Amino acid sequence: MIYVVSSMAQDLRDRTAELYLSQPLTRIEYAFSWLITSVVTPSLVYLSAVALPVAILDPHLLLSFGFEELGYLVVEGLFAGSLAFITAVLTRSRGLTFFIGLFWLLVLPFVLMMGVAVLSFSSMGSHQSPAAKTLLSVFAVLYPYKFYLMSASSLPASITPFQAVVISFSISVLFLAASLQYVRYRLEV
Repeated sequence: MIYVVSSMAQDLRDRTAELYLSQPLTRIEYAFSWLITSVVTPSLVYLSAVALPVAILDPHLLLSFGFEELGYLVVEGLFAGSLAFITAVLTRSRGLTFFIGLFWLLVLPFVLMMGVAVLSFSSMGSHQSPAAKTLLSVFAVLYPYKFYLMSASSLPASITPFQAVVISFSISVLFLAASLQYVRYRLEV
C-alpha cells in the first residue's frame, strides 16, 4: 500500500501526471483513481483473503466468525494508507512518503509502547500515571488493531477498542477528504 502511494508522489513530482490529465480526466478523478488503487483495493483484497478460505472450507463457520478483529485491521491499514496518501499529495516526494509510511508501520508502534512501558512502570504505585494512559490512548487511535490485541492486558486505557476504531476511521476519512479537496483546488501539475 505504501509503495503504491509513493508511486503517485513520483508521478506528481516527475510531472507524469500531466500526461494523464491532458486527457478528459479531472484532477479529482485522477487522485480518486489513485486512492482506490492504493488504499481501498489492498484493504478489500486482505479482507477477501481472510474471508474466502473460511467460506470455502465451511460456510457455516463464516457465520460464526467474528469479523471484529478483521475490521480493526482494515481500519488500521486505511489509516496508514490515508496518511501516506495525504503525504504524497502534499509533498510530491516518493522517498518522504515511503519513509513516513514505513516509520508509521514499523517504528512508531514500538516507540509508543516503549513510552507506555516506561511511564507505567516508573510509577511504582498501584495506579497508572496519567501520561501513560494518555500515551496508550494515542496508541489506541493510531493502531486500533494492535490495541485490540492488547486490550486483554493489564494496561488500562481511557478509551475502548471500539471508540479507538471509530476515531481512527474518522481521522482517516478526514485525511482522505482533505487530500481530495487539496487536489481539487490547489494541486498544480
